[in-house]
Amino acid sequence: MVSEDFVVYAITALYSFSSLVTIAAYFPQIWTLVTATGRSEALSISSWGLWSYTGAVNLLYAVYVVKDLLLSIVALASEAAILITLALILYNRYFRFEKTLPRGVSNDAAAYFHKPSSK
Repeated sequence: MVSEDFVVYAITALYSFSSLVTIAAYFPQIWTLVTATGRSEALSISSWGLWSYTGAVNLLYAVYVVKDLLLSIVALASEAAILITLALILYNRYFRFEKTLPRGVSNDAAAYFHKPSSK
């Protein structure tokens, strides 16, 4: 028979590993936003905002209700990754690339239809 201590240890190890994988999964998205060449229009601000809200609630629950250090650390790291992603989306859309072409207008089309006059 497997002891209860071993089961708890195994589940804790699995939770720790899966949490690291989950948090690491944010980094390709963050890197894509850091190296973006456009306004990141394909990413939903409302979805990332909702995930940020639920992440904050998870963090508060972990800290004040469950009072578990591992759960609190995981919730904090996840919320930080979500907030970084949301901040980069907002930055790209409204500050970094605010003067870019409207959605759906290519650089080639803009160059062709908006040639400076040669008078």
